[in-house]
Amino acid sequence: MNYSKESVWYSGDWKNRGNHDHIPYNGIKISTTANYATSSSSVQKLVSVAVEVIDYTYDILGVSSKIAPLKPGIWTDIPIPMNNETLPPELNSEFTIIGTDNIGLGKLKLEVMKGGMFLNIKFRYGITGKKRDEIGYILHIEETITI
Repeated sequence: MNYSKESVWYSGDWKNRGNHDHIPYNGIKISTTANYATSSSSVQKLVSVAVEVIDYTYDILGVSSKIAPLKPGIWTDIPIPMNNETLPPELNSEFTIIGTDNIGLGKLKLEVMKGGMFLNIKFRYGITGKKRDEIGYILHIEETITI
């Protein structure tokens, strides 16, 4: 039996009653889905990790970018998703996540450390003139689980 485990991390101005009713909205949400291999024993080993980054800056429903699978030890770009509502489709201008250098794309990396595997982030997001930096380790991902 395959097993997966989801973890979620938020940044921004999250309220108990949801988003504000005006732009800019709250912030971002990052979720990881760790997938574990089928095994005859009760110990399941990590096979892959998928990441979804959702930016709520200009869209109350969020603009989603997906990265799957994320490989350990490699900085991976957070791609700007396409806006399929335009013809021809173009990069979605409501996705505000960029590199901390204001030039490139935001980055993610799975890092294996003594305490386990962690998602490391390095990016900036938000409205122009009020960008917020996010740098560091945010989510722990178990390399093995026992079911």
